[in-house]
Amino acid sequence: MNIEELNKFLSKLEGPGLFEKLDSARDWVMIKFSGNTGGPYDDGEIELTFHDVEVVNLPLTMMLPAKIEVASKEAVASVVGSNYQWDERNLYLIRDDAGCSWHVYAGSYSVNTLPIFWEHP
Repeated sequence: MNIEELNKFLSKLEGPGLFEKLDSARDWVMIKFSGNTGGPYDDGEIELTFHDVEVVNLPLTMMLPAKIEVASKEAVASVVGSNYQWDERNLYLIRDDAGCSWHVYAGSYSVNTLPIFWEHP
């Protein structure tokens, strides 16, 4: 799933974004974004996993909707020291509904779309 598709999916979710797992041995971080599951409908949820993680600045929970973007090289230079910058890594910026900005410096990401139990009619 590319960034545009991911952001389109995230824009429909109304639940929290939760910091689910950190595996420092494998260098990955997982965030679970939930939909509105309090009523008769389920907007779905996704697990967003960042791989080959070098730097993490994430809260335990964030407000949705959220938007993710790949930062420019200038932004990378302002966040990550020159000794730690790799051509194989991207700085992913995550902006939540409260206007807070978070980041993950990682090699890639994967998205696992979890099943929807009740769809809108």
